Amino acid sequence: MKEKLNIVMLVIIFFIIYGFIKDNGLQYLFMIIGLISGILENNKMMAYIERNAYGKKSKISIDEFRTYIQRMKELKK
Repeated sequence: MKEKLNIVMLVIIFFIIYGFIKDNGLQYLFMIIGLISGILENNKMMAYIERNAYGKKSKISIDEFRTYIQRMKELKK
């Protein structure tokens, strides 16, 4: 997955640079394609992070969490 992301980012950079070098109206097309591709890849990456980092169920209950927070507050005093 990481390699695919690197390749896509290189293609996006190529399109943006090529769009600036080219004299005709294709530069805007390449910039838009690069922008859209970047947004899509960022969304894929964020979905992956949310699935793997935040999607797992915690084994502690709400009451245990509240007790832990209360103990942390008492230690700060």
